Amino acid sequence: MEHYDESRDQWEIVKGIRESITKIGAEQSWPELTLKSHSKPVAFDEPMIAIVTMWRQGNGANPHFALAIAETMLRVGQRFIAWTAFERASQMASQYSPDPGTQQFFKDHCANRKREIEQSMPAEDANGLRATFERELSYGREFQRAYQEYENKKIASGASPDDEKFFDEFHASREPIASKPGPEEWYVAVPQARVIEWEVKRGLSWGVLGAGAAAVAVSLLLRILASLTGSYQTEQRSNVSSP
Repeated sequence: MEHYDESRDQWEIVKGIRESITKIGAEQSWPELTLKSHSKPVAFDEPMIAIVTMWRQGNGANPHFALAIAETMLRVGQRFIAWTAFERASQMASQYSPDPGTQQFFKDHCANRKREIEQSMPAEDANGLRATFERELSYGREFQRAYQEYENKKIASGASPDDEKFFDEFHASREPIASKPGPEEWYVAVPQARVIEWEVKRGLSWGVLGAGAAAVAVSLLLRILASLTGSYQTEQRSNVSSP
């Protein structure tokens, strides 16, 4: 007996969301390069999920990841996150390259990007960027320290990090680090069945309109023919009665 997978039906309903996600990558002359990892833009969340996962679960922060996040967020209109990522990348310029000139080039690029973002914002928002960045960076580092400390203590007590409930106590004692979903998470879509229904009704409406227009045209044509026929018959009678 075949197993019924409800997710397949759900995917048919929501797959339009994936098609609407902003795509990035493979810009300008990229398709002309001989060495490339992909040849066309992809939904921005695909590389972001990978980068954030490696950042959190791998070797941690590095300027390459920070720059990738910054440029991606800039392209999808997330200016606050982009500014933060450019600032974080600039702080790690020494890890970008051992060459001082390359490091300075990297810093200048980040500074120029931040300046562009600031100029696109109201002054009040732009002036608060650095304070917000420093506050959130401090919070993140404290969270990371507590996370690692908890992990080390649990392992020392004999707990297995492979246990799916390994971090339950840690998360239960702290507020969620993710922001609450808001209107920016909403996606407005029309079910496919409603779209088909609307298209059918539109087709019928055009059919009724076409039939009405045809009826009017036929009526006008008949009136014109009747008028011409009447004039012709009058002329014929006039010719017959003439000596």
